Amino acid sequence: MSIVGTYKTVHVLLNQQLIKSGLTFPQYRVIRTLGKFGAMPMNKLGEHMLVTPPNITGIIDRLEARGYIERKESGTDRRIAIMRLTRKGQILHRQTSVRHRKLVSRIMKVMGREELTKLTSLLQRIKEAALEVKSDMQE
Repeated sequence: MSIVGTYKTVHVLLNQQLIKSGLTFPQYRVIRTLGKFGAMPMNKLGEHMLVTPPNITGIIDRLEARGYIERKESGTDRRIAIMRLTRKGQILHRQTSVRHRKLVSRIMKVMGREELTKLTSLLQRIKEAALEVKSDMQE
């Protein structure tokens, strides 16, 4: 099985779990990013998620309408809005993170510690190579 095939299989499981929480995968990624890194401007959030500004705006709008995220004006520049989780969003982040970790643990328990360490190292190498190619393409 290929990396892409494996990703798709796991992604389907994660999506099924997220549907129970009423979230799409991109919405979950926003909740997870803000939960992990804290409040940030929308452009920074888009960079973390590798999402274009128009796409992130729609995701934020829907999460804000549901009460999970709020926008606050930056103290220095009123044109810049800072995104942050509301109390309701923080609760959702904790709940979805716990369920996500449990699901991933169930999947990954087929591997021993050494195998997981090796897999992590190999995936990091692939990520670094992809970022290098991306950088080369931008020149």
